[in-house]
Amino acid sequence: MRSVGGNCVDEKGCDAEKTIACAMKLCGATLAGATNGRAVDFVACADETDWSTAPKLAAACAAKAGVSADDVMTCFASSEAADLLAEAAKLFNAQYPGSAYIPAVAIADKALTSPTYDTVVAGACAAGSTAKVCSSVEGGAGACVV
Repeated sequence: MRSVGGNCVDEKGCDAEKTIACAMKLCGATLAGATNGRAVDFVACADETDWSTAPKLAAACAAKAGVSADDVMTCFASSEAADLLAEAAKLFNAQYPGSAYIPAVAIADKALTSPTYDTVVAGACAAGSTAKVCSSVEGGAGACVV
């Protein structure tokens, strides 16, 4: 989303983004980069789940992240969700001021101009990821920053 009130990449109204932003906050993560496994679990679930509404997304993924679906939806329905979207738009525009690939990928605050599987793996491993795939990538291994 480039502007508050604008459309998101694949939906009008940005309900998924609001739901995810609320879940991340409830997990103790921030949009500016301080994340944790619980927030990642919610986002991974959202990517893997066939959902059609924000309540269905919250119901499907909240427990996997250790948060309450009701708390996610309370945030979703509040002005806090709009504030979180405004923060997300600001961060996105700062990171990607021009055109951006979808998905937009950054590793250690550096946007990838060609986010293919190989460039993402190479960048993550070079940045210190300890993911299994890095054991077969030259120069990989260290503290995970992805």
